[in-house]
Amino acid sequence: MDTNNSKPFGAKDKFGYMFGDFGNDFTFILASMIMMKFYTDVMGVSAALVGTLMMVARFVDAFTDVTMGQIVDRSKPTAAGKFKPWLVRICGPVAVASFLIYGSWFANMGMTFKIVYMFVTYILWGSVFYTAVNIPYGSMASAISANPEERASLSTFRTMGGTLAGLCIGVILPLLIYDKVGDVQVMNGTKVTVAAGVCSVGALLTAIGYVSGSAVGQTEAVREGIYTLSCLVPGIGFLVLAAITFFFYPLSKKRVDENVKILAAKRAGK
Repeated sequence: MDTNNSKPFGAKDKFGYMFGDFGNDFTFILASMIMMKFYTDVMGVSAALVGTLMMVARFVDAFTDVTMGQIVDRSKPTAAGKFKPWLVRICGPVAVASFLIYGSWFANMGMTFKIVYMFVTYILWGSVFYTAVNIPYGSMASAISANPEERASLSTFRTMGGTLAGLCIGVILPLLIYDKVGDVQVMNGTKVTVAAGVCSVGALLTAIGYVSGSAVGQTEAVREGIYTLSCLVPGIGFLVLAAITFFFYPLSKKRVDENVKILAAKRAGK
């Protein structure tokens, strides 16, 4: 494709890409920071099982990431471009799946049900829908501009978007989702569910991160970018898993049982 007819690269591209990642990271950062504590403290699932889920999901990611890269590469460009259709199709499902992970209404169900529910919703969100958004979104920089300096600028603004999302969740959310029970701060499951709904709505902002007017044709560099990203994501996922395991695995079953008792006492009005 002749790129001379494309609109000049500018601030619209940079801020569009930044706010796209701002939305894209809402559900990811929420899962990274809140999910393990939610399932141990609110749902009563052991930390070992939550860690096992995350390990299994990383293995699944090793297949779904590469598969999604191939699907995106082989998809036919449309009037809206090659990547925007994927964002429009999947940003809704990824938001719904993320919200369902934090279903505090199931806290009183049997343990088997809660474990199965946790595995299904987390893998559906992370290994299927989030992958289906993140792979085309990350590959989009190669299509917005063919200029290496402009792509580097997009990468910087994307990082800024992710940082803003991290600040919103990391600073504001802990002030809203905990209740004080005696001298202990206890996570409120209902508040977490409401917060997950808000973050899921924020995830819909991913759809604005595409600027079709400056998109260039799919060159070899674009295809290489798709495959590179789809191969890097599983490795990054394993590093995140290792960090989570290192910091959170010490949550023993005794601690989980204590938190469950505190929550039960609160519900009983004691």
